[in-house]
Amino acid sequence: MEEKNDLLNIDEAELTAIENYWTEERMRNAIPHPILEISDSDLEQFKTKKKSTTDIESVEGKKLNYDTFNITPKDADVSKQPFCNAGKLFFTKPDGRNYMGSAEFCGNDQIVLTAAHCVRDHITGDWYQNMLFCPGYANGCTQKFVIVGKTTKQGWANNKNKKPYHLDYSFLITKAKSKTGYFGWKTYNPYSRWTSIGYPSNYGHAEYMKEVKGDIASTKKGLIEMSNNPMTQGCSGGAWIGDLNDSDKKGGNYAIGLNSFGHKKKPGFVWSPLFDSKFEELYHYAKSKLPISISKD
Repeated sequence: MEEKNDLLNIDEAELTAIENYWTEERMRNAIPHPILEISDSDLEQFKTKKKSTTDIESVEGKKLNYDTFNITPKDADVSKQPFCNAGKLFFTKPDGRNYMGSAEFCGNDQIVLTAAHCVRDHITGDWYQNMLFCPGYANGCTQKFVIVGKTTKQGWANNKNKKPYHLDYSFLITKAKSKTGYFGWKTYNPYSRWTSIGYPSNYGHAEYMKEVKGDIASTKKGLIEMSNNPMTQGCSGGAWIGDLNDSDKKGGNYAIGLNSFGHKKKPGFVWSPLFDSKFEELYHYAKSKLPISISKD
């Protein structure tokens, strides 16, 4: 089941309604979506040493003191590369309330990467509605990209007894093309240090993009753990950027993970699913569904 992909297309008649739905007031009042919270038992499993079967599945990280971090994320300049390619993602959940997370154009100028838990309920399989992406968001939205297609791995949905943490990624398809470009991506994270971005409520009240540099803490069971990342609600789906390049030179800026989940016993640590062959399959699946750009705006 995990090898298959799911797609939901949005009816053309709904697109204008979605764009009009997101008024400035609704955007400001959207609830920063929590990152996933792992259970105590899951945390203990992640701590357990596992005999390595491949170089990717289990890599022991250095020992870290959870209480010594005093990292403050800084403002990211969304007027410049690569941060202008990332922004806020808005959506409505089945409870009728409006939420926001973080996302970025990735791999293509009509494909947006975010966390699956910002797109679809992992228990019921219900897709979230009214999805709108605002790249370069800074205390307000200047660009609106309506989402016309949503994808997840089938293994993400209808999991009543567990959270499929290793599949917490989604590719969304936009109606119009990015005006600024997009991130690249790499699988099987080749980096030991990178930059995380997002719109956390605990820094900047989720109104400004933040960036913070951190290190690999561990890699096991299809997951990557990042240290020095204190961002919480609202940062879900924000990319982990390998080879950050904010100069005018070409190259770099690869999404190699994203903000997915954490645990209250480990503040300053955030996990991501490992971007592997399943991630690559979902990207190419989404790309194969791309429509011709409807709007030049």
